[in-house]
Amino acid sequence: LEKERNKKKQKKTWKQTITSCSQNFKKSQSHPNLQKNGWKTPVPAPAKGLNTVYFELTTLCPCSCLHCHIPLQLRRENPLSRSFEDLAVDFSVLKVKLNTENLVISGGEPTLHKDILDITEFASKLFRNVAVISNCVKPEILKQISEHTTIWVSLDFYGEAQDSFRGFKGIWRNYLGIADIANVRATLFKDNLNDIEKLVKFTAEHER
Repeated sequence: LEKERNKKKQKKTWKQTITSCSQNFKKSQSHPNLQKNGWKTPVPAPAKGLNTVYFELTTLCPCSCLHCHIPLQLRRENPLSRSFEDLAVDFSVLKVKLNTENLVISGGEPTLHKDILDITEFASKLFRNVAVISNCVKPEILKQISEHTTIWVSLDFYGEAQDSFRGFKGIWRNYLGIADIANVRATLFKDNLNDIEKLVKFTAEHER
């Protein structure tokens, strides 16, 4: 009973946060200072809105993928992350102002964000579908958030060759532990076509 009461209380809190973010955003558009300084209210989004938005929570990541677009310094020494409060506003703007239907959360490695559990559950209250793209460095987190999000694991090679390519030991083992709940997305290179074929067959066997 206590657990159920906490869930209802948390749900109410999220609903209040969503409403508050939406109201504050709308109020900010007509603020006197905006009008005084010549700022104009953004053009309303088309009625149809955006279908899907990809959103990077953090640049933090322990992997060393050669094709990563995030500089090494931002992945290691000086990572950047959005706070839960800022993300709540960002997501509310996407939903209320841009009519976004689906949200794809990525990084960096999103499971390393300290508020990933709250973030994904909050997002699931706003958007029709929420997906998380991960390197599978924290499979236990992916299991938890799979209750309200779709999980996608980035794999480019079959077996432990994946660990070598990504520069992080244990990725393949981690993936095997959640293969029944994780979809796979891959980047095609000139030397991994055979591995991609193996991955396709393996995921099909797990009905992913």
